[in-house]
Amino acid sequence: MIGRRSYDYLKAVYRLGGTPGAGCWVPVGQVAEALGVSVPTASIMLRRLAARGLLEVREGVGVRLTEEGFEALIEYLWKYGILEVAFVRAGLDPERAREAAASAADRLPREVADALCSVLGEPRVCPHGKPIPRPGEEKPTGEPRLYCGVEPLKLTRLVARAARRSSQAEA
Repeated sequence: MIGRRSYDYLKAVYRLGGTPGAGCWVPVGQVAEALGVSVPTASIMLRRLAARGLLEVREGVGVRLTEEGFEALIEYLWKYGILEVAFVRAGLDPERAREAAASAADRLPREVADALCSVLGEPRVCPHGKPIPRPGEEKPTGEPRLYCGVEPLKLTRLVARAARRSSQAEA
């Protein structure tokens, strides 16, 4: 079983473009910044995920999802989206539904998610208007999609550093 924090790492790598195949290699420092952890902490967790076959690690270059990691992430995001829809239909406001889905999606058995999805009418969009991915139907592309459960990353230091480099190159 993969825990919620592990999915946070997989989501960060995905959002930074580290998809299997055509995806880029994401520097460990970018993952660390995206998650608000130190580089050594991120490095340890990323190696653990690589040992489980969910990430590829190229020393000195970065990390990216494996096919298995991509599939695990898509299944988690699908469960997350299904739970969000269920919680909103049960009367929770969308933000509280998001929190509840995030805390439960990693523990939801596949057969329960399948049954819930069927009862809900196979929803394709979450209450926040984002697409809910489908396990087995999604294929990695070079450009990550903002699926339900994948938020834009706040990379303030990286953006500032890129802006400095750009202005130095122009000078």
